[in-house]
Amino acid sequence: MSACASFIKASPALVSRSAEGTHAGRFLGVEPTGRRATWEFADLYRVGTDGRINWHFYVTDWNIVRLQLLGEAPDLPATPERRAVMAEG
Repeated sequence: MSACASFIKASPALVSRSAEGTHAGRFLGVEPTGRRATWEFADLYRVGTDGRINWHFYVTDWNIVRLQLLGEAPDLPATPERRAVMAEG
């Protein structure tokens, strides 16, 4: 895993990272393909008064991971293009 960004304060704490792996076993309903997959995720933690983690939330786009395993992932740019969108009306 490689760290993208970490924002650690008191509570809650947010950790944003990326992960990668080789598809070697049945995962997300897909039989092993040997393909590499890379995804970004965020972990959100809350720490109790005793200093221990008492709540954890994980978020990622499992659909893009599944598409990578199937060899159907869209060709997305490494850096998203930013553009202003005007609302009609």
